[in-house]
Amino acid sequence: MVLKARLRIAISGKSGSGKTALSNHLVQKLGGVRASTGDIYRDVSRLLYGEATKDLMNLLTQTLRRMDTNCVLRAALRTADNGFGIVCDSMRFNEDYSFLRTHGFLLVRLQSAVEVRHERLRQRGEIFSPHDLENDPTETALDDATFDCFLLNDGTDLSVFLDDALTEISNNLKM
Repeated sequence: MVLKARLRIAISGKSGSGKTALSNHLVQKLGGVRASTGDIYRDVSRLLYGEATKDLMNLLTQTLRRMDTNCVLRAALRTADNGFGIVCDSMRFNEDYSFLRTHGFLLVRLQSAVEVRHERLRQRGEIFSPHDLENDPTETALDDATFDCFLLNDGTDLSVFLDDALTEISNNLKM
């Protein structure tokens, strides 16, 4: 499947829900480029502190957002914009939601069970406190937001989930 018009998809979901896997799959199947604020925060955290723990990344997020609410989102979109399309896999806050909605993105919410998400985070070596993670504003800010598309990643068969998600998103794009 090849996208015929400019691709604009933004994915929201909690840490470990599968946002990166989904965005990479969409880019592979539909075209465009992946944009991720999470990648920027991880890179800056590793550069400054030699590691990228959830605590450090959340502190960076809070600090940079106090300076300019959407500076990292705009940077991620700017570095990914190839004139054809963008899949943004790190919509976390109401301001991100409003910015991306205003700029014509299809807004997708990816959900996954807490146990599945925590296991994925442990497998990729992330250091986190389950209680802090589940209550941090980066994880909860969009819990009550309205999305164009809701997807459930239950963690059982990634390839089936990705293909089903592609179909659902494509239907919502009205291609």
